Amino acid sequence: MGEKNYSVFTRLQESFFDLRIYQFGQERCVPMHLYGPVKRNHYLFHYVLNGTGVLQYSDSKDADHSIDIHQNEGFLIFPNQETTYFADKTNPWEYIWIEFDGIQAEKFVSQVGLSRDYPRYAMKDTTQSHTARRLFSSFIAEASASDYQLLANLYLTFDELIKRTAHKPELPARRTQLDSYVGKVQEFIEANYSYDVSVDDIARHCGLNKNYLGRIFKRETSKSIHNFLLEYRLSRAAQLLEESDTPVKNIAHQVGYKDPFTFSRIFREKYGLSPNKWRNQKLPSTSEKSTTLAAKSPSRSWLR
Repeated sequence: MGEKNYSVFTRLQESFFDLRIYQFGQERCVPMHLYGPVKRNHYLFHYVLNGTGVLQYSDSKDADHSIDIHQNEGFLIFPNQETTYFADKTNPWEYIWIEFDGIQAEKFVSQVGLSRDYPRYAMKDTTQSHTARRLFSSFIAEASASDYQLLANLYLTFDELIKRTAHKPELPARRTQLDSYVGKVQEFIEANYSYDVSVDDIARHCGLNKNYLGRIFKRETSKSIHNFLLEYRLSRAAQLLEESDTPVKNIAHQVGYKDPFTFSRIFREKYGLSPNKWRNQKLPSTSEKSTTLAAKSPSRSWLR
């Protein structure tokens, strides 16, 4: 039995909101290599470069399933979904994985045609798999690239998966309308977060009762409108702190806080550091954050 080979790269992308990457990596598994059962905190997509394996998962009704995954296919693990997966005995798989999340993650995932009930990705024409293979492989080949470049690659990867998917279910009219309400809230916040806006203002913009809109938004995003606005403001503040020398007081005003002390307190509650310490902390270099692992390090196997 040969040695297990894999590499893992982690990123710190707390200032990104729509999509953010937590880690990515590649593994060439030994026969029958198994991982699970386990639940994840974020979305985790595996794309199979070679070989085959089996995914065992619980669907939205907690029913158990087992499906085969082949070369140029993939599978998605959802947050808090229990899964187990293992490599084939004679033709073990090699895959690249990406762990991601963000407020737009669920939208992109659904456009690819994936759900808790249907986590397997397949292309309608496998002869067109070369672009997807190149995009996934570029995460590993360009692991030291900037966060912006990696995120750009993730968007391109989603675009390719959406175009090639063999499973694209039609959304019912009510589903489309709910997405429209959520989208209106997100668009309003993105355009007006720097002003003194309230949930009442957002509800008036959407033309809906505040409580009704709040229930819809919470059901669809697992966040209240208030918390979504708060997290959006803080993510933009973190980005400004990292990318500019603008005084903290001015940044507080730019993200909608009249009182810089209130802003600093809320920022510390979210990130565990004051705005100034967040700005001044010495982040590890990309080479320090990227770790190549071998089978001799079983304590780090949770990363996949």
